[in-house]
Amino acid sequence: MIPSHRQWFNRNYSDAEYARFLQLLDRRCGSPPRFRHSETPVFLPAALVDKMARYGREMVDALLADPQYRHDSAEAVPAAWRTRANEAERRVMIERHRAVAQAIAQGDEAAAVAAMEAHFDDAVGDMLRTAANRANARPIVHSDH
Repeated sequence: MIPSHRQWFNRNYSDAEYARFLQLLDRRCGSPPRFRHSETPVFLPAALVDKMARYGREMVDALLADPQYRHDSAEAVPAAWRTRANEAERRVMIERHRAVAQAIAQGDEAAAVAAMEAHFDDAVGDMLRTAANRANARPIVHSDH
């Protein structure tokens, strides 16, 4: 944690900011939050973020080299693909993946984060809608908070 960033955030965060945060969650998830969410960001030094990214790449490389993982994902990926209702939705997902890969290849961290967030929002939202449609009900989130 970078203390000066944390202090700035604490001074500038408000109830109105939290309300906007909840609206964003509702918009991205398709369901209003039913429990209090942590609105606190984590401020990390660049060296730590770089180390985490390196370890992440190493884990991906290890997974891709594992025959069992490749077998398991050969089943999971088509299941996720089936949540796309038509060819246009499939093209959007392909473009989302391409945008992530291009931003990473270009070393553009901000573009990579934005592309991954867009892809994640779409993918999770689609899976939740598919599950809710199958159950003929909206997903319910349980929390002890």
